[in-house]
This record gives sequence, C-alpha cells and structure tokens, in this order.
Amino acid sequence: MTNNSYILIVDDKQKVQDSLALSLNGRGFKTQKASTLEEGWKKIQMEKIQLALVDVCLGDENGLDLLLKIQDHQLSIPVIMFTGYGTIETAIEAIKLGAFNYLQKPVKIEQLVASINTALKMYSLEEENKKLQDQIDEEETLIIDDPSMIDLRHRTIKLASTELPILIQGESGTGKEMFADLLHKHSNRRDCPMIKVNCAALPDALLDDELFGHEKGAFTGASNGFKGVFERAHGGTLFLDELGDMSLSTQAKILRAIQNNEVKRIGSDKIIKVDVRFIAATNKDLDALIAGKKFREDLYYRLNTAILQIPPVRERRNEVLLLAKHFLSRCKNNSKTAFSLSPQTVDFLLRYDWPGNVRELKSTIQYAAAIAGSSVIEIDDLPRKITHSLKQGTRGNLHQEMEEELICKTLKECDNNKKQAAALLGISRATLYNKLREYQI
Repeated sequence: MTNNSYILIVDDKQKVQDSLALSLNGRGFKTQKASTLEEGWKKIQMEKIQLALVDVCLGDENGLDLLLKIQDHQLSIPVIMFTGYGTIETAIEAIKLGAFNYLQKPVKIEQLVASINTALKMYSLEEENKKLQDQIDEEETLIIDDPSMIDLRHRTIKLASTELPILIQGESGTGKEMFADLLHKHSNRRDCPMIKVNCAALPDALLDDELFGHEKGAFTGASNGFKGVFERAHGGTLFLDELGDMSLSTQAKILRAIQNNEVKRIGSDKIIKVDVRFIAATNKDLDALIAGKKFREDLYYRLNTAILQIPPVRERRNEVLLLAKHFLSRCKNNSKTAFSLSPQTVDFLLRYDWPGNVRELKSTIQYAAAIAGSSVIEIDDLPRKITHSLKQGTRGNLHQEMEEELICKTLKECDNNKKQAAALLGISRATLYNKLREYQI
C-alpha cells in the first residue's frame, strides 16, 4: 500500500519536515516537502500527491486554508492535520472541514503511519467505487434508438479492437467522451488506465507540461521530475478532448508522439518511448481551422483515417423522449413518486432544437424535476431560457406537423379514399379537403 504513495508534508519548520520525511521514507513512502501554503499548493498541482500532512500553524498562515482549497477543488487527497498547539475546538473544526484525522505534536510515528494507511485504503476504495459508478452511469446513459446512432455504436466497437488513432467530432454536449469511453472499454487495453485531458481548460504552457512532463529544474518550481499524460497512460488509452483548441506548436509535438511513439519532457533531450492508444475529440470545424492556418493539416490526415461523427440531438429527435425519461427516472421528488411529463411538455421537448444537445437536455430535466410542484413536469417547470420559443408558436408548428403526418398516413391506409379517410379521422370531407389544400397534399 505504501510503495506508490506520495505524501506531502507541509510544515514551516525544516527540522519537522526532515524528521517526518526520514521516518516515512524508511517505511516505504515517498515524500514531498513544503513550508508555505503557496508552495504546498504548487506541489499538489505539479506532483502526484496522494495524501497531505499539514500543520495548522504555518507561521502567519493557517493550514486549514490549504485543506479548504483542496476541498474547493474537489481533489481526492486525504488530509491529516497536526499541530503543537492543539485544542478540541481546532480538532473539531478541522474534521468538520473535511480533514481525515487530527494529530497533536510531537507526532508518534507509528500512530501517524497507521492513520496514513487507513486514509489511503479508504480513499482508494472510494475512488474505485466512483470509477465503477462512473462506468455504470456512462453505460446507462448511452441510450440510443436512432439508426444512425446504432450504426455509430457498431462502428465504434469495431474500431475499438484496432490500434488506429480515433478522431471523434460533434457539437458540444453530443456525448463525445462517452464514445471515447466505449472505445476504451471494448479495446485490448481496457484493463490499463485511460487518462483524459481537456485541452481547452489549460493554457499552452501548462498543457505542454501536462502532456509531456518536465525534468527537475526545467523551470522555477520544478523541484522534481514530472511524468506527462503520455507516460502515465503507457499501455492504456489517452483521450484528448477539445483538440482543436491547442496551439500549432503543441499540435506538432502531438503528431510526433503519435507517429513515433515517443515524447521528450520539458527541459530534456532524452527520448522516452510510449505505448498509448490515442483518441481525440473536437467540436470545431477542423477543415475551417486548417484553411485559417490554425490546425496542422498533417495532424488532421494522421487522424482522419478513423473518424466518428456524432450527430446533434436535433437530427435524432426520436431519442429525445427516451433520454428525457431516462434522466427523469434518476430524479426523486419528496413523495418518492415517479415523475412524468405532461403532453404539452412532451410537445415542447420534441420541438425544441437542443443547441446544447444531450448535456442541455439532461440539465433541463434535472432543473424541472427540482422545481416541479407535482410529479408531473409542466412547461412552466422548464428553464425560461428555452421556453421563450413557445412564444414563437412552437406548439402550433408541432401540432400542424403531426396533423399533416396523420392525414397522409390515413389516406395511404385508405388507398386515397377521401370519404373513408375523413370518417376515420373524425372530420367532415369539407374539413379534410381544406386540410389537404392547407398542407398542399
């Protein structure tokens, strides 16, 4: 349990840092040290930290602020607080804020090691459970009914068994990451890690470091070497989301990594061989970016041998209700009664274009379920930002489309016999003829 554990020691006293590091290193742990909150936070960002030991009193700083920062960023790093000036109130506050444990100096090393091992075991189980739940959620949410999506899923599973780099294209919110997960799950690398990076979320300097890593001393603050995601994903799958947002220089390095299966860390000329399955996704028009000299043509040609194009929701409207009911089934109201959709809400969901695609549909259903006054979701329960289209006659347009479709279907069943069709529709022949003229049937 301890061999691969990286422990961060944050204490303003060098002797305490050295003493704890020596004791923990002797028991198989690897350690990093920091004297201030800023230095400690940089270590967390730059190094692989699995647990933090933080002194409450860091000179003029409060170690609880680092605990809060870790909590705010939702990092899965257990924190053990310790201090030489402990009080019951401080201990209670630390535990309430999310600390795993609170120890008083002088720390008994065996007690500390026992606490560290317990924390790492618990967090490891929690992470494993979270991964399993994420896999369940992803599989459940991949609800498809449209023929184009069924075909896309079949092609995805076929491509999964190959080693080809894959480019997934589609508008934001269409489910590109879910298809990347599907590729990994059905690949020969499924038992190895899949590492994901959102390229749009990092500036170029940090993205380069996250992708390729750095050597010790490569820049200010690089006190240790750091493996980039190409190295960390060795043997597994690397998924780069929003590929179209990265700089041309980073694109060149990506191309070299894919072609030669090798990378160079920042600050080093040493070539490191890597073995990864490469998957990329983008919501950008790469052809337009290439024309504008913002995307490398050679990288595009390296990726375009296997492209998965995910259609937007507006092109697969027959899936809207399936998805909406699925998301609704996961929502609970106070009475524990299952939610349902009113006919008017169904009309609207089918007519709305969903520019944010599945992501927007999911958030809309969750919002409506949260504010609904009963177990039936009405139009008034939907977010106002999307229901404004009702004022443009959305419901009327849908009604007309459905009416036209029904008339055409009935006429076909009656071999175009107008009298019989009118009788089946429950309208007069005069009304039927008016409808035929209106819809130009």
